[in-house]
Amino acid sequence: MNFKFLMATMLTFSLIYSQSCPAGTYGTNGSSCTNCPANTSSTSGSNTTQQSCTSCQANYVSLAGGLCTPCADNYYSNQGSNCIACPANQHSTGGQNCAPCPSGVTSVSGYGCGVDPTKGLNAKILSSLTILISFLIYIV
Repeated sequence: MNFKFLMATMLTFSLIYSQSCPAGTYGTNGSSCTNCPANTSSTSGSNTTQQSCTSCQANYVSLAGGLCTPCADNYYSNQGSNCIACPANQHSTGGQNCAPCPSGVTSVSGYGCGVDPTKGLNAKILSSLTILISFLIYIV
């Protein structure tokens, strides 16, 4: 048997079976990786079994095969569950737990303290349209 052929075969075998699966997956080598279930993730290089997939920390979530990411502002998550809107009069930022709004400030569920979704951009557009219609009626 040719020595160069044997060395090339051994190197190829080593490269194929030494590759690890990317983060968010698990498997025995880089060519047969399986996604971690939703709301779990793994780190690259140490993820050979499904037990390598660990639950996302509180207020973090993931899609199957993804990395754990924080819930959007004003949302929270119990460990390993989907993001849920903070209750009324509470808020959160950057993957933190929901906390009460400051004294005298209120919020609607899923919105920040002092934010009234009924008085946002839609209300401004409606007000502008009302003024425009009034002007058009006046000039006609």
